[in-house]
Amino acid sequence: MKWTLISILCMFVVISASGQQNLTEDFTEAQSPVNIAQEEVNQVFTPPAENFENLKSGNFTTGNIEVTYVNFPEDAKNAFEYAVSIWEHCISSSVTINIHANWESLSENMLGHGKPSLFYRNFKGTPQANIYYPIALVEKITGKEYNNTNEADITCSFNKSKPWYFGTDGNTPETEYDFVTAVLHEIGHGLGISGFFINENGVAKYSNSSNSPSVYDFFVFNSNHQRIADKTLFPIPSVELTKQLTSNSLVFNYSPENNEEKSATVYAPSTWANGI
Repeated sequence: MKWTLISILCMFVVISASGQQNLTEDFTEAQSPVNIAQEEVNQVFTPPAENFENLKSGNFTTGNIEVTYVNFPEDAKNAFEYAVSIWEHCISSSVTINIHANWESLSENMLGHGKPSLFYRNFKGTPQANIYYPIALVEKITGKEYNNTNEADITCSFNKSKPWYFGTDGNTPETEYDFVTAVLHEIGHGLGISGFFINENGVAKYSNSSNSPSVYDFFVFNSNHQRIADKTLFPIPSVELTKQLTSNSLVFNYSPENNEEKSATVYAPSTWANGI
């Protein structure tokens, strides 16, 4: 699973760049995918790679992540830092990624939520015109800060009312939720595994005024190798797009012709749920 996520993030960058200097740069805010607590118990554990025995102090960190904690208890911080150390070994950027993490009361069924603070498109050196990129990825591509160094690139919140397990060994009791897993999940959204598709009254569209996809949305394909962000195939907004998003047959891939990278299945249940 970890290498699938790495491949997804790398694919965002490995796109042939073209001259986009005549395009106007703009930005938009992200919607916040939410992590919903489920009643069922699924005990699945994927350990870090064997050579990551001492993740935080290891010598092979390729990304630097700094976290600003708000109201976090110490045991939650320790688990959060462990999750951060895993991501630091899975990504590469010359620009520090700043996370603002909040420990607060959320809706009863919500474990947490996370998102990029902003998405940009048509910035200098943009790989693909008119596609929104999460700010952490923009900073990686451009090699510079796109906001103030004390501002968040990723924001996330976790429900302090839930029974959390703060261990880092994966031995989570059936009555608790694994905090490391939740943090890995939300940071993933913040790094760019996040999009703009929403559904209102059976009609799917983007949640931004420009009616444009994120780079994650752009690489979602259906079982017929059709890009679902292609407006010539599936108008936006439309009921036709809703059918695609609820087809249970979507994948993420760099290209429908690229057979070297294995496609990753995209969650597309028959009943739409915003923000999952």
